[in-house]
Parts: sequence; structure tokens; C-alpha cells
Amino acid sequence: MESAVTTQLGLASSDLFADYVLTDARVIYYSIPKVACTSLRVQAAQLNGEAADLARPGRIHNRGQWQRTPKVSQILGTPLEAAATGPDWLRFVVVRDPVKRLWSAWENKFLLKEPWYLKLHPDLEPTRFPGGIGDVLDLFADFVGRLEDGHHVFDDEHFRPQSQLAPANGDPSLAPVEVYTIGQIGVLQDRLRAHVEARDLELPPLARFNEGVIRLTPADLPVELRARIEALYAEDYLAFPQLREEAGGDEARGLSADPIAALGTIWDRSGALLGLRGRVDELRRQLATW
Repeated sequence: MESAVTTQLGLASSDLFADYVLTDARVIYYSIPKVACTSLRVQAAQLNGEAADLARPGRIHNRGQWQRTPKVSQILGTPLEAAATGPDWLRFVVVRDPVKRLWSAWENKFLLKEPWYLKLHPDLEPTRFPGGIGDVLDLFADFVGRLEDGHHVFDDEHFRPQSQLAPANGDPSLAPVEVYTIGQIGVLQDRLRAHVEARDLELPPLARFNEGVIRLTPADLPVELRARIEALYAEDYLAFPQLREEAGGDEARGLSADPIAALGTIWDRSGALLGLRGRVDELRRQLATW
């Protein structure tokens, strides 16, 4: 695990952190993928006066496109660092039960066959179309087994433990970071609204993105599979004890097979996109030889 850099003034910085310093609002947002990150990043971009077209989902995750919002590492050693450690700044991170987060990441990247991820990890592409929810859970269990075997996708930010992607606020020498679970988004929004309104700013509304096709809770998974995932992400539960409370608050939803038809449409679209990407790559290779 790459440790945070602790400066004399106490800000946390790491190459693994996706952090956003909102200078006008006096906010630092430590962002974790698959934890409402698209919604919160769009809100942060709007609050900090970034260009309107940055809010497009295809651009919001490209950190190089942010023009007005520095990273923590970019303000270390500057006068802004001292200000950003003060009590009038709000520093926060949002975390999510690792079981829910892993399901969301796997569904979004592999079950729904996101072309870029299939290109990066073709060996993780589901090869059989599920006949029902039971088959989907079998595919998910196969993926969990690949993580247990040490597959390198575990290093990807969408699958890496959250404790490695943001400060766990366990170091008393660091400026305090407020920790919210995904279930406390409403509480966080109230906190942010009061904070920015005290600075004569207006908090943009929080939009929803990346809704899943198959909704489930950890209670919908076999007990043995949940235990395996919890073991994989044991360090998250240690770093963020409140995740245990979030994990224990669910009841099984009694999933049906209704989403399977929609899944077939998505697989067809993904196949077409992969074919188009392959054709574009082939044309690029041909042009390079001319």
C-alpha cells in the first residue's frame, strides 16, 4: 500500500488519491470510484466554476480536463496549503460497503461489457449469457475467485480497497477528513450546503448517474460469497468502521429475472462497439504504415 505524504502542515497527498481542491468553496473532496463519484465530481466541477462541458460523463473522470481545480499535491508548499488545513475548510470522503461497491464495479465494467475494460482485461469478459439471476451470481462469484487468485484488475481504482484511495483519517497529524457513507449522502449535502452558503455560494443539485441494471443488496448474495468479499476488503472495514453498520442495514430484495432482457440489449450494443473499436484500430495501423 502506498502511504500518504504527511507535510508539516498536515494535508494528505498520494498518487492514488483522486482529490479535488475547491478553492472558492474551501472544500477538499477525496473521491473514490463507484461511490457516487460521478455525481459528486460533477457537483464539485460546477461548484468550482469549471467549464460546463466538463460535466459530460465522458470528460468528468479525466483529471487533466479540470482547469480551475488543483490536486492536493499541487498546493503542497504553497500559501494555499496552510489555509486548506484550517478549521474553515471542509475536507471529506464518501465510502461504501465493499460488497456493494464490488458488485457495482463488476456489473458496470464487466457484466455490462464496457468496451474499454474488455479491451484491457479480455480474460474477465463473461462468455456465457446468463439465463437468470442465479447465473449472474455465478458469474460474479467467478470474478471474486479471480480477485482471490491475485488478478491484476485488483490494482484498478474501481476494485482497489477504498482505504488505499483516500485518507482513512487515522493519522492525528493530518487535517481532519470527515467520513460519510453512501447512505449519508443527504447528510453530506446538508453539510456542504451550509458550508458553501456561509461563503455566499450556491450548492449545485446532485444528479444521479450510472444506475445499475440489476439492483441487489449484500443480503441477496450467498452468505459464503459475502464472507469471501469481506475478507478481500478487510482493510476497508478496519479503516472505516462505519461500513459495518451500512452493510448490516439491508434486507434481501427478492431479485427477479426481469433485468435479463435489458442485459441482452446491452451485450448486443457492447459487441457492436467492440467491433467498431477493432475496425478503428485496424485503420490506424494501416494508416501508420502508409
